[in-house]
Amino acid sequence: MTIVQAAVETPSTARGAIGRCRGCASILPLRWPAENETPEDWVCANCGERYRGIRIQNLPREYAKNARLATAVASKPVGSHVDVEVEAFLNPVRAHEGHAHPITIAFPDRPKIVCDLENSFSRDLDSHLSLTGALELPSQQSPFAAELRDVRNRPYDATWIQRSIEQVLQSADDVKNQFAAVTEGRRADFEVFRTIAREQLRQIVEDKDVFACLGIQPHLGDYPSRHALQVSMLAMSMGVAMGWDVVSLLDLGTGCLVHDAGMMSVDSSQYGKKGILSAHDLGEIAKHVVLGLGTFEHRMGDVPERALIVAYQMHERSNGTGYPRGYSLERIHPLARVAAIADVFVALVSPRPHRPGMVPYHAIKKVMQDTEHGLFDKQAFRALLDTVSVFPIGSFVALNDGRVGRVLRPNPGRYDRPVVEVWRRGNVGERPAIVNLSEQADVAIASSMACLEG
Repeated sequence: MTIVQAAVETPSTARGAIGRCRGCASILPLRWPAENETPEDWVCANCGERYRGIRIQNLPREYAKNARLATAVASKPVGSHVDVEVEAFLNPVRAHEGHAHPITIAFPDRPKIVCDLENSFSRDLDSHLSLTGALELPSQQSPFAAELRDVRNRPYDATWIQRSIEQVLQSADDVKNQFAAVTEGRRADFEVFRTIAREQLRQIVEDKDVFACLGIQPHLGDYPSRHALQVSMLAMSMGVAMGWDVVSLLDLGTGCLVHDAGMMSVDSSQYGKKGILSAHDLGEIAKHVVLGLGTFEHRMGDVPERALIVAYQMHERSNGTGYPRGYSLERIHPLARVAAIADVFVALVSPRPHRPGMVPYHAIKKVMQDTEHGLFDKQAFRALLDTVSVFPIGSFVALNDGRVGRVLRPNPGRYDRPVVEVWRRGNVGERPAIVNLSEQADVAIASSMACLEG
């Protein structure tokens, strides 16, 4: 698909403003493009007005420009509450007429990244992974999910949210400090990462949905330490949905926390540039996995074997197109399969110097499409849906009865019918009602929204 720089008229010149169609004045899935962003050519779904732009060639699919253009902010609710391609994938989700989002974004495939870098640690790990049983989860003890508080149909507790945010900020500082130690040639303390993972389990017990919601909040800055923390949060939440025990969750969480330590050995200009990342840039970034293993060996002390495997394999893809070794599904550890999806989803919704973040609903669609194409494990993708839903927790939606809302909690197995706090359109200052859409047959999500309108 052609990628273009849109020429758009909006009522405001402020960056980030939601645009209106110059033909019918309806609110559109559009915001004013910022510098160096490349939205695609598109058509108003309401009146058909066309907008044209400038071609940008060879845009890597992982680094989509202005993916927020795909947000559907409907001027009126439409007939469907989930796209047909989502319906086709998520059997037995019931089919509906129409499309919630007539505008989509597609990007050309980039060449496979090949990383031939190795060290003694990577060679030893590759040898270990070839052994029988190395890629299997041990017999699981009691599922950690049995420890969770029942928070169904409950609003978020403001006091707990504040405490959780404070803990996330503290954990982010701790990860950043440990990564800084690696950069300065000092020895990092692996027990700090383990302590963070244990604290994250405590937060999951109190309110798993608040925890997951904070894990997928867009954040610009403190890369890669903040990214590692949020990937750990989402992956552990998904691991709970997988039915895993405490030991497996701790290995998963700590593996995600340390997985980007090798990025401290990569020139920050490679991943911090504002332009489109070149094939050379991507190749240099791919080296961070093996470089990280050297870091673990010399500067981090004893890291559990399965945490190492998570850090080593979470950039692999089920169809063999990942890095550093191009392993396919049967050679990727189950923990790493979950970590891979968490890593990509957090990356998609988070802004980076070279592109903005993607709207969560469209990030779900992107991961779903990649799963259909064989990049990710389907069971792990369903764990993502069980954790955040098709319309991810924290995102805004329009209902088919004219009300608007924010997604609070998923309903496992009912991916398109989460628990939502709702307001009458134009009255978002009111106290919201809590609606469990799995219990309301006649109420459904019509579309996702970029924001709530007064």
